[in-house]
Amino acid sequence: MAVRPLLFVVCLLLAGCGSVTDGPGGADGGGAEATPTVTPAPLPSETPSEATPTPPAGSPVAVASLRDLPTTHAAALSNRSFTAVERRVVLEGGGALYDVTTRLRVDGGRYRYERTRIADPSYPGPQGIDTLSLYHAGNRTAFRDEDDGGVRYGVVDGPFRFGPDGDQTGQAFLADLLPAFGTWTAAPVGDATLLRGSTLVDPEALEVDRRLGAADVASVRIRVSPTGRVSSLDLTYEATLNGRRVTVRVERRYTAVGSTTVPEPPWLGRALGTETPSASMVRP
Repeated sequence: MAVRPLLFVVCLLLAGCGSVTDGPGGADGGGAEATPTVTPAPLPSETPSEATPTPPAGSPVAVASLRDLPTTHAAALSNRSFTAVERRVVLEGGGALYDVTTRLRVDGGRYRYERTRIADPSYPGPQGIDTLSLYHAGNRTAFRDEDDGGVRYGVVDGPFRFGPDGDQTGQAFLADLLPAFGTWTAAPVGDATLLRGSTLVDPEALEVDRRLGAADVASVRIRVSPTGRVSSLDLTYEATLNGRRVTVRVERRYTAVGSTTVPEPPWLGRALGTETPSASMVRP
């Protein structure tokens, strides 16, 4: 069975594993479309059910022993519906310069993807707020894209080029991230196993925004459930922006496994009524 290798390694070191609950908005996040605020919201604090108490000092874990984690994580999500939420924030002096939140809901061949991006005027590139919403079913993708220039709707054949890539479960991301750190420890937190990585040895594996300088002073926390699935991941690293030091935080949550639904979005009819030969008109 695919989950056994990771569980065998981790459980020799520690006891138990667990998962987190879904964030605000529930598993589906259905209903009316959210309207982002102009001011970037502060980083959300963990809910009591997600809070990670300070565990005892972790047992050392060899990087090689974690090589099965990406596979077991993907296997736990394979052929099941799930919701993946990610937030990437660039912080300077406690304020958010760049804030991107994505929510991906997958159920078989259908998915809905929402991305909200907020950029401060001091951050290079497009400014202000823009949102991208996708609905993929069969081999077509409907989109709604909104920024300062207005709202655009359309339908394209195949996946949307600015949407989620083929790594929907995050398997490839994990496979790159784990060897990027030279030191790992593991500790029990309730029924979960908390992995902590430090000593960054491969900054390029962190997928640093091309507008930032190379990453350093990085650390990561990964919570692993009993099935070998990653339920949460928190990555923090330092970088530079125009010679200034900034902090980048990446938060991922995998929730509502087996209970996520993908309802049609309220704007689908508008998109279906719009002739769109290509998605090139939409800002990346």
